Amino acid sequence: MADKEKVLIGILKSAWEYAAARPAKLHALSYAFAENDPDGFAKVVSERRSLFDGSSDQIKEMWKKSEANALNLVPENLKDRLVAFLSKESGLDNFEKYFSSFQRPVLVHGDYRSSNLFHRRKNGKLDSLIPIDYQMFHAGTPIIDLLYFIISGTDGDFRKYHYRQLINHYYDTFASFLKKFALDPYKLYPREHFDEDLKRTLPWGMLVVVYFLPLNLVEAEKALTLDGNASMVNAVQSNDLYRNRLLEWIRDYIEWGIM
Repeated sequence: MADKEKVLIGILKSAWEYAAARPAKLHALSYAFAENDPDGFAKVVSERRSLFDGSSDQIKEMWKKSEANALNLVPENLKDRLVAFLSKESGLDNFEKYFSSFQRPVLVHGDYRSSNLFHRRKNGKLDSLIPIDYQMFHAGTPIIDLLYFIISGTDGDFRKYHYRQLINHYYDTFASFLKKFALDPYKLYPREHFDEDLKRTLPWGMLVVVYFLPLNLVEAEKALTLDGNASMVNAVQSNDLYRNRLLEWIRDYIEWGIM
């Protein structure tokens, strides 16, 4: 895991409000855009479909290696749970279906994780967080941004104390920001619809844990470089940090009734 990632995760543990508020405002702005300029928003949505492409041979090979890697790391008493989950949920079609919005689409960052957040500190305290790297910017479900941040940047101890707070803060910020545009969040995207979308998207989160979390937590010297020769397959590495995160997520998903 890169040193920068370690530092940012430490910062975000004490400032999850900032991290949850950023995508909430972006998603609320999408609703305001759609309400004020339906045709313009529809045009943007049509031009901003998901950029994820899992059809390449390298991606397919990486997924197979990631599944084998995860299964090799879990103890026997949990292995059957993971096998059953992957038998039901794995595959390109299953993964891609979660990028479509269950309600109306919003504009999402697409790669919202701690290493894509610049932070500013004043007087020794975190003052603001600014998302960068919008290469995966697309139209889809807002849950993707929220859940990907939680998957990539939190551990079991954080979720034990702050998971529900983070979820609530996201929606409260979303609703508050919509009101600034004189829009009613409880009509446009009521909390019960948000909770339903989150529940339906949670299986995608476990796929991210298996397929992409190893890439996020790889040691700096083994991380992918952008020299054109890097192999995502070779980047799938086992380490103690990933093993611990994987087991924590499996236990959470069992507790939540997903596995």
